[in-house]
Amino acid sequence: MQKSTLLFVFIFGTNISLHLVSCGEKINPKKDTTTVEVSEEDVIKNGKHLVEIMGCNDCHSPKKVGPKGPEIIEELLLSGYPSDRPVVTFDSKLIKEGFAMFLSRP
Repeated sequence: MQKSTLLFVFIFGTNISLHLVSCGEKINPKKDTTTVEVSEEDVIKNGKHLVEIMGCNDCHSPKKVGPKGPEIIEELLLSGYPSDRPVVTFDSKLIKEGFAMFLSRP
């Protein structure tokens, strides 16, 4: 009985020691006190990049039909669905043809 207790204490102690050594940097991280100046232009570029890659314009910017298909109306960028346009009624028979409708409720 005493040998198994000693073995347990040895294994447990070794495990804790290894854990503390391997996590030493996480427990006491070296603090980086340098700051980076970011220009307003860089912030705007980053925001534009995020809007483009996340597809925000796909739903939140009105479009007009141009020579290559739908084009975003730049002056209405991210303005949402125009309030002066009627909301189209959806025919549930179109679901069988592969169409879908997303409802927005306040």
